[in-house]
Amino acid sequence: MQNLKNYKEKLYKIFDEIIKENTPKAVMLSGGMDSSSIAFLSKKYNKGLESITVVSENTESPDLEYAKLVSKKLLIKKQNIAVLKESEISDLIEKVVLSLECFNFYWISAALVLFKGLMVAKNAGINNIATGEGSDDLFGSFPLMLNWQYGDSKLKEFIMIRMRDIDVMTKKISKYLDIEINTPFHDKKMIDFILNLPMNLRIKVDKNKTKVTKYLLRETFKDLLPELVVNRPQMMAFSGASTLDLLFNKYKDLIDVDKFRKTYNINFTNSFECYLFDILNKAGKYRPINDKNACLYCHSKLRAENSVHCTICGTSQYNKKILSF
Repeated sequence: MQNLKNYKEKLYKIFDEIIKENTPKAVMLSGGMDSSSIAFLSKKYNKGLESITVVSENTESPDLEYAKLVSKKLLIKKQNIAVLKESEISDLIEKVVLSLECFNFYWISAALVLFKGLMVAKNAGINNIATGEGSDDLFGSFPLMLNWQYGDSKLKEFIMIRMRDIDVMTKKISKYLDIEINTPFHDKKMIDFILNLPMNLRIKVDKNKTKVTKYLLRETFKDLLPELVVNRPQMMAFSGASTLDLLFNKYKDLIDVDKFRKTYNINFTNSFECYLFDILNKAGKYRPINDKNACLYCHSKLRAENSVHCTICGTSQYNKKILSF
């Protein structure tokens, strides 16, 4: 317990210093642990802190309920609800694909939430918006990490390499929109601290054999945030804002998947992925190669010989095998 206490104090101190040095004007608030902890510390130094929560039109978006709990607890008076309308999706999807230069349907569905939120912030004249991007990678919260089969030491190595390989979606989108963003979990002090944490402080197996994601983060803020938020099950951005289901339904029968598979020698998963690929390809951003440094899935050039993540298709790979999300 004493060791846990020390880790909690260290995480809080680093986190607090990062926020104090660069306090955001607003937080992209999903009501998950990442954005909620950022909001808590930001409110210390900015009493007029605003929140932005993205929801999908005519769809139940779980994030809204949790974001309201956090806003009430922290006395955030200005809560901006950004509604993603079905009529604007096609235009936004193209902008997201081209800003990220990626056709992974999970990444695009999550990035659409960020894009909509940052776009609303810019139109409202809000600059310096914080997001929780980066936490899922550092703490090992993605399903492929929770289902890891190669042992803790290899998982730590995988996460470390992945942090080098990935693009920060928020930064690419903010550059596209010309707006200032703030990503505390991509601060070097935070990265160095979390990458050196034991895996059992990132992913904790409780007495019921359930894996608790972001364990140290939850423990650090468990008495500072609403209990429902601290105990909220892990949820990806595209699930919290309900964008993934919305997009799958919208584009499910648009493209002949088998035809695309034969034409491009890529084992596309669904019509939506083909649609995203088509946008990227027509813009001249897909350039396959034929050597040992090619992605196992889409044949694009990886950033290094030992890369575990392709920035073009978003596929994770390890030991010359494709890992499912």
